[in-house]
Amino acid sequence: ETAGVVRGAGGGGLFAAIGAAAAGAKVILLEAMPAVGGSSAICGGDIVFAGTDLQKEKGIEDSNKLLYGDFMKAGKNRNVPEMVQTYVDNQLEAYEHLKKLGVTYKAVVQGEGSVPRSHRTNPAELIAILKKEADRLGVRTRVESPATRLVTNAEGRVVGVLATQGG
Repeated sequence: ETAGVVRGAGGGGLFAAIGAAAAGAKVILLEAMPAVGGSSAICGGDIVFAGTDLQKEKGIEDSNKLLYGDFMKAGKNRNVPEMVQTYVDNQLEAYEHLKKLGVTYKAVVQGEGSVPRSHRTNPAELIAILKKEADRLGVRTRVESPATRLVTNAEGRVVGVLATQGG
């Protein structure tokens, strides 16, 4: 049986835990703070996607190629191209997956980039939806439980995580 630990229960951590659990892993999600959400719960709520149905409804022409170019330009070409490409290749699937979970996109607005592609959400609603899905998939969430170090075996392979809970 596959097991996994995710450190940090913000948007990224919740999404990682959901992905691992959906793939069959038993997952524990460790969060140092007293509640899930992290900075995702207090951010503006805009998520960058390209080629969405919402953009098409608004007559906005966008593509993965254009998104990649805008990301590289925004990063002054110091980005890791493979990481940018990974985001670009998977962003539309993430958009659709979030929609299926119940996330609503209230608008698509201009952000940094050549076309409007910042898809506005309600951050608290997004976190609540992700947490509900993580719970449904059996992710065990522990708040006030910071991970303090990785545990390795004699070969140097990570085999666990040391965390404290409630002090």
